[in-house]
Amino acid sequence: MAMTVRTSRGGAILWVVLLASFLLLISLLFLLNARLRSTVDALEAENVQLATEGLPRLLSETDREAAAPRTAGLAPHQIRLLMRQGLSHPVEDLIADLMNHPELIPAEGALGGTMGFYSEKNIRILTDRYAFASFDDGHSAGYMLLRYHVHDGEIGWTVIDSYVE
Repeated sequence: MAMTVRTSRGGAILWVVLLASFLLLISLLFLLNARLRSTVDALEAENVQLATEGLPRLLSETDREAAAPRTAGLAPHQIRLLMRQGLSHPVEDLIADLMNHPELIPAEGALGGTMGFYSEKNIRILTDRYAFASFDDGHSAGYMLLRYHVHDGEIGWTVIDSYVE
């Protein structure tokens, strides 16, 4: 009988040791997971920062001056938001899409010209909702303020105000 008690006590101790080891292992895995998550978040933030700030640093002074106003209004969190809404390169995607919508221009061309958005450099993405663009027909020029929305990668435009010089 003494031997049976000792075996039960030894088995109980073994189970307690195994349970404590298991709990310790689970705790370490949770800590490791949290640490990896914070590292991934930091790397994603750095990636966005490099995408928005690193490239302009590599451009020449002339190119940097031309490119800076196009991206100046979008903060990193706005770029991430537009990416989640389906745009892989938000600024470039928005500019390219607007250039394909000359029907938004509320003015007729003069002297046989056709109004359009003919230069990417004349379109500025101001925020995650607004853009400013100039348009022309080769004879006269105008400006417009637009609001845009993005849903599943599709971009919709609304003209807020425009005028022709």
